[in-house]
Amino acid sequence: MLVFGALVRNSLLLALCLLFSVSCFFTVSAHVGMASSSVIQSIAKNSQKLKPEFPQKK
Repeated sequence: MLVFGALVRNSLLLALCLLFSVSCFFTVSAHVGMASSSVIQSIAKNSQKLKPEFPQKK
């Protein structure tokens, strides 16, 4: 009976850790997705503003 209780406790702890890691993964991936899309939009805006100026030929 003591072994069975330890197995149940360990299984519950493992399930809790797994749930926590999955929630962390989805939180981080959501923030990375938002950050990368804002960086891409920023680069696109800045690249339209920055046009190289070449010296005029005389």
